[in-house]
Amino acid sequence: MNAVIGFIGVIIGAGIGLIPYFIERKEKYKFESYKNELERKLEEFKKDLEIKYEVRIKTHQEAFAWLMDFHVVLNSGDEARMRKNAEQARDWWNKNCFFLDENSRGKFMALTNMVYAYARDFKSSDPDARKISKTVWSLLDETIDAVFSGLKAERLPVLEKLGERKRS
Repeated sequence: MNAVIGFIGVIIGAGIGLIPYFIERKEKYKFESYKNELERKLEEFKKDLEIKYEVRIKTHQEAFAWLMDFHVVLNSGDEARMRKNAEQARDWWNKNCFFLDENSRGKFMALTNMVYAYARDFKSSDPDARKISKTVWSLLDETIDAVFSGLKAERLPVLEKLGERKRS
């Protein structure tokens, strides 16, 4: 009987001794699962940022091409061509504006409207029309600067930091 009680005591003692081991093992498993899930989400987030940045670069490049078209059209002196270009640029803007940074988005639309007004009043002798002429060229320069600065991505440093964290 003492042997049975001793054996039960050993089993109970071993069980009590193993409880912290199993608790630690369970916590370690939870932590590893949580860590793996976070790493998976981080990779998805990083990939999403990279895709969005590629689209942003493409859209800024297209905006720049439109700005160069504006430059050519404004120098042409052709009112109908100016209006058509402004309308086409507005249609492009309507489809792509959210891929431009905030400053480029606002400047581009303002320029599109100004080019349309400039075309409308191109041959006018009204002093206000002359103001539009000066303003449209100034706004074109500002918009070109905005599109260039819009490519200074806030997203690239984020991607670099994410990569550094993963390596450490």
